[in-house]
Amino acid sequence: MLNPYQTTLLATATVIGLGIINPVFASTPVTPLTEVTLYSQGTSLVKETKTLTLGAGTTQTDWSMLPTETDASSFFIRFPKTTSPVSLLEQTFKTNWLDSNTLLQASIGQAVLMLDPLADKHATPPKPKYVSVTLKKLLGSYALVELPTSKQTIVVQQSDILPRTLPATLKTDPTLQLSLQSEKPQSVEAQLLYLTNGLGWTPNYVATLNPNETIDLQAWVILTNNTAKRFENTKLHLVAGELRRQNSNEYQSRGMMKAYAVPQAVGMAMADGTSFETASHEQLGDLYLYELPHFVTLNPNETKQVGLFQVNSLPVKLRYVYNPNPGYQWYGYTDTRADAVTQAKTPVSTFLKLTNPSTGGVGQPLPSGLVRFYQADSKQRLQLVGEESISHTPVGEFATVELGKAFDVLARKTQTKWHSTPNYQEANYEVVLTNRKTLPASVEVYENPQGDWELTKESIKPANSKAAPLKFVVNVPANGETKLTYTIRNWIKR
Repeated sequence: MLNPYQTTLLATATVIGLGIINPVFASTPVTPLTEVTLYSQGTSLVKETKTLTLGAGTTQTDWSMLPTETDASSFFIRFPKTTSPVSLLEQTFKTNWLDSNTLLQASIGQAVLMLDPLADKHATPPKPKYVSVTLKKLLGSYALVELPTSKQTIVVQQSDILPRTLPATLKTDPTLQLSLQSEKPQSVEAQLLYLTNGLGWTPNYVATLNPNETIDLQAWVILTNNTAKRFENTKLHLVAGELRRQNSNEYQSRGMMKAYAVPQAVGMAMADGTSFETASHEQLGDLYLYELPHFVTLNPNETKQVGLFQVNSLPVKLRYVYNPNPGYQWYGYTDTRADAVTQAKTPVSTFLKLTNPSTGGVGQPLPSGLVRFYQADSKQRLQLVGEESISHTPVGEFATVELGKAFDVLARKTQTKWHSTPNYQEANYEVVLTNRKTLPASVEVYENPQGDWELTKESIKPANSKAAPLKFVVNVPANGETKLTYTIRNWIKR
């Protein structure tokens, strides 16, 4: 599907090629200096700066080449360096910019060209012949036209019609018309601010696991431009955090409300040993603002990746976790079969605790994003070992990510006994942990009792015996096995 700029060029080239009009084109507008602040929810604040030439009194001028996704209610113009006052009398956002539909709509009642249905379409080479008709009405993909000689009205395909002229009321792209008043002639620097959708950024991390429980972390930014506008040599600011906006996923365009999806994380290739400049950052209220150190060009419908920061030897801690029944109690299992204790063993989950200390760490908050973890094999070739998204992680906090399942560390939970009295129900549990690795493993085992409960007996003391979930840390020797037993009593309320 052609965007508005491509449609304009195609329509203009067609009418010029036919020799129908001889338009006088305005000089090519100077590309304004552009600064863009990208928010993680898909909203962007654009600041364009250029010089306007004003006469004494009222001057009408156009600010063109705006994105079609612009929020029409968000325009704000400033004159930061004027020597003589400038007043904004009114501003009009032209939503009837040029495309194939508006071009035909503006030609209703006018003479247009129509492909002659009697022309020899099978000639070699084909020589289509056009006749002049009057466009009466548009009906879906069809049009009513009036023949000049017989005045007969016929139905034709819209694709067989070419307008003869470019209507002056149509703009080649979204345009803001400004009415400005100045006391004297002057050239002023004007800055236009507006909100738009269609631009976005997503953090993306690459972490290389080291043998000494550290990682080398690279943070990348995936930039997306889903608009038809080219942002050339643009200064980019990135805001991490949750920005509150009314109807933040909607914008007004062409008089209609449209929804734009927030750009999602995309996997892109990374070069081993890549080095890049670190973006500066600062706190912005309860948000964080990152500034890329170099100018970036974003072409229409383009995805680009740039470096944000990198840090080596960031401390991490590997965790094995067994949580067989999160969120509910496993009471009442009374199977007394001989094979009841031979349930299938399941691999425990492997987690990585990624810390972000205030000293010796990243030195800045980690925006939420996808982290891919790589580890070198015996021949120092990096292999993917897991990936998961992290949430916003301030300095001094940590993020926990699940890498997958441990192949050689297994667990099996069995309810060995259960009985009930008028005052309580009681269950005995046994968790057998098996470690087939050549190194010892420490496994966190979780129990999630509900209601009015009490831990009455345990073979290993939990980290906290009074609050759920219970957490038992079980050390399992290399090529060995450890058994954890405990009893939960649940009081019956009367």
